[in-house]
Amino acid sequence: SDATVLTADGDWVNAIQDAAAGTKFALAPGTYTLTDAKLKINNSVIIGAQSSADLPVLNTCIQVYGGAALHLYQIILDGTDTDGAQAIDYKEEGSFGALNIDGCEVRNYTKGFYYINVAAAITSVTINNCIIHDIVCEGGDMFDCRKGYIAEFKLTTSTIYASAIKRDIFRMDDASSTLG
Repeated sequence: SDATVLTADGDWVNAIQDAAAGTKFALAPGTYTLTDAKLKINNSVIIGAQSSADLPVLNTCIQVYGGAALHLYQIILDGTDTDGAQAIDYKEEGSFGALNIDGCEVRNYTKGFYYINVAAAITSVTINNCIIHDIVCEGGDMFDCRKGYIAEFKLTTSTIYASAIKRDIFRMDDASSTLG
């Protein structure tokens, strides 16, 4: 009830990228396309569906910056026509809040689900009640943590199919010594 409602034909990209920490967004039904660039999460935000009966499609790749936490709820993340990157990519070193993905569908990403190739320490990653499919893993692993550190990882009540055809499902290298 206290979320800012965004529509696919509005300025949703700048609203999310410029949001103050703690902002909640409710995406109205529709397809939110940003395939020629990445959606940058600069502060801790919650992005969810306005209506659980008609899930919005977020057709982009997400990059996380500035220690942000990210909570995605009842949305469809679709990598169709993006540059083939991961659905979620941590881009800066430092401490980050939790990544929570709940009740979502994640599909059609070429490289993977998430990618952490910087010295990022993430409080937790929780993936719950999700359907994950057609994540090819060409050039990356599905859940790919190379240089970062995830204090707690939970994958519960989710279905994964037609994925990780070319690489591993999990890669969790402990590079926490690089975090100082």
